Amino acid sequence: MTDKERTDTQLAMLYDLRLQIDKEQKETYTKDEILKLLDTIALETKSK
Repeated sequence: MTDKERTDTQLAMLYDLRLQIDKEQKETYTKDEILKLLDTIALETKSK
């Protein structure tokens, strides 16, 4: 994997996290909630 591919992947994952947070109605998140969102994105990405 090149540096550009790695950067693109990281940005895509951050955007996925942003979309997950945006669709929720909450204004603040706990550490555990953020970790759960990251786990959800990781599992969705892994299954593709």
